[in-house]
Amino acid sequence: MDIFELFSSFGRLKSVRVPKKFDKSARGFAFIEFSLNKEAENAVDQLQGVHLLGRRLVLQFAEEDPKNVEEEIEKMTNKAKRQVGARKMADIREGNSGKRKLELEDEDEF
Repeated sequence: MDIFELFSSFGRLKSVRVPKKFDKSARGFAFIEFSLNKEAENAVDQLQGVHLLGRRLVLQFAEEDPKNVEEEIEKMTNKAKRQVGARKMADIREGNSGKRKLELEDEDEF
């Protein structure tokens, strides 16, 4: 039984997408879009934890597309800044504070 057959038993599917690796094998996850929200809810309720092809299914709803693109960009920028700050703090804790020895040449000012 493949992904399409399994999920189509819960309602009309708008799309099924299974991302592939470079070698054309499946990456281990899929995106399924139902026509109705209720059909998707039923599928999640009934299939959570079910085994398919030797793997336990983990189902979750996708996040909605952002309504305000500029707000989403700001969130992503802030997240990136926090990650950079966390990396700097980790470097300091690990003793890699980025200190460098600076040698100055003698200048004759007189």
